[in-house]
Parts: sequence; structure tokens; C-alpha cells
Amino acid sequence: MGSCAVAVLPRLRFERLWENRGPVGILRIVCLPCALVAAACSTQELAREHTLDIVRNVNRAFSRETDLALAKAAFPASLKQMEGLLEMYPREPLLLTSLARGYLSYAFMFVDVPRTMFKFANEFEAAQRRERAYELYMRGRGYALRLLALRDPGIAESVEAARIPSKEQLAAAGPDSVPGLYWTARCWGAALATLPRSPEVVRDVTIVRSLVTRCVALNERYEHAGPLVLQAALDAVTPQVMGGGVELARARYERAIELQGGRNLLTRVMYARDVLVPLGEDELYVQSLNEIKRANPTEGADLALANTFAQDWASGHLLDYHMQGKVVR
Repeated sequence: MGSCAVAVLPRLRFERLWENRGPVGILRIVCLPCALVAAACSTQELAREHTLDIVRNVNRAFSRETDLALAKAAFPASLKQMEGLLEMYPREPLLLTSLARGYLSYAFMFVDVPRTMFKFANEFEAAQRRERAYELYMRGRGYALRLLALRDPGIAESVEAARIPSKEQLAAAGPDSVPGLYWTARCWGAALATLPRSPEVVRDVTIVRSLVTRCVALNERYEHAGPLVLQAALDAVTPQVMGGGVELARARYERAIELQGGRNLLTRVMYARDVLVPLGEDELYVQSLNEIKRANPTEGADLALANTFAQDWASGHLLDYHMQGKVVR
């Protein structure tokens, strides 16, 4: 019901209103268009809420899927549908968050990790997967930056210009800034991990660390302790002299696993890879991966897809171990 609704009202109705003009009659004439506009706005808001409810349900259905092949086949269409919805609601945080998370998850589970987990027939295929993973991660980063710009345009501008946000900008970011900060850091960090080490990559990792450090300070529990897990993963690849190190990564991973109640199997695989392998704890590494394989992936319902993938990833690591007769470092 929009402005065209005025045309379908009987003309006589307006004539009678005008004939009986006086304070009340004039008030009715003035208020009628306002009421029609309000009704139209109400209808649009209902349509928006209905659309967002569908997006929430789709996100929930994906997170609870345990068939990796089905999830892989369904992901692209779901992402394109959300991009279509974003054309209608370009500043909608739920859609921007869902797209950042979606592109990150699809790239990580179905493009990037298979590149490192399995031995491909040639380096060309591995390079193609690496380039595609990078592009998908950066697409997710683009949506995350748009989300970040809704609340913290100054930080978003600094990130786009490859500058570390100022202390004042980061201090001004509050709890509502966490999604934008986290998904920007998560997508960009994943993209940087596909690139050869260079001064530019080191600089960009420093920017990512500044974002995730603020996230942890604001809400370390967000997205299943995601800020802590990302911080731990960055510590694992950062030398101790630069503020990282395996022992620091260990402490942060263990804190994240505690907050997750041990139900997030993906964090436990990352812990085994990033902490147990470099520390040479081979026996504990194999034991941990076997425990992950035996776990119930649906114990945390909204982690079912990530957990199923984690079990597949753990199987790949164990296969490497048995084929090599040792932990592959």
C-alpha cells in the first residue's frame, strides 16, 4: 500500500471532507496522507523484518548442517541471494555480517584448507586454489569493511588506506563495534595467510592485530570466542620479539577452548596444529586429533558444520602422520 492508495479512495469521500471543512475536517484532510505514508512505511518495515528472519533461519540451517558436500554445493547460491538482498538493504548489518562470514567460511572450508591438506597433482592447481581463496577472503573483507564503516568510519578509512587506526579511534570503538572489527580482522587475516611473507604483509598483519586486540578487550566471547582464537592464531605465527610466540598462543587457545566448553572442534584442531606441533608434543597431537574424530559434532548445534569440517581436517592431519610416520611440521 503506497501513494497509489489515495487514488482508489472514492472521490466523494474527499468532497464530503472538504464540504465539512472546519478544524476537524481540515485536520482529517491533512492527516490522511500522513496516515497513508505511515501505513506504507509500516508495510516496508514488516517486509524487511520478514526478509531478515529468512536470512537468520538460513544462517542457522547452514550452521547445523553435517553433510559437507551438501553445504559446499549450497553455499554459492546462498551467498548470491544475500548479495541480491543487500541491493535492497545496503546498510543492513545482518546481511553484511552474513556475507563476510559466508565468504570466509566457504573459502576456508572448501578452497583454502583443501589446498594445504591434500597433495595435489601439480603446483599449478595449488596456486589456483590459493589465488581463489585470497579473492574470496577479500570479498568477505569488503563486506566486513562496510559493516565497520556503519559505526566506525574513521577506523574503516584507516584500514582501507593500510594504516593502523589511531589509539583514539580504537578507544572510541564500543561493544557495538565488535562485529565490524572482528569480521574485518578475520577475513583480512585469512587473506594475508595465503600470501608470501613481505614487508607489506607484515604491515597489514600489524593492522589486523590492532583490530583483534580491541575486539578481545571489548568482548572476547563474541562469535564463540572468535576474537581470542584469531589472536592466538596470529600469536602462533608472530615471533616472540614482535609480541607473539607459541606459549602466548597456547594460553589464548586454552582460554578460548575453556569459554567454548570444548565443543568447538575447529579451535581444538587449530590448537593442535599451532601449538602442539611446534612444541614437539607429537603423542598429545595424535591423541587430540583422535579425540576430535570421535567427538559428537552436533553437541553444539550451531557449530555442527564447523565441527564436521574440523573432524575431516583432523582426519587429513592424521593421514599425513600415518603416511609419514611422524608429525609433519
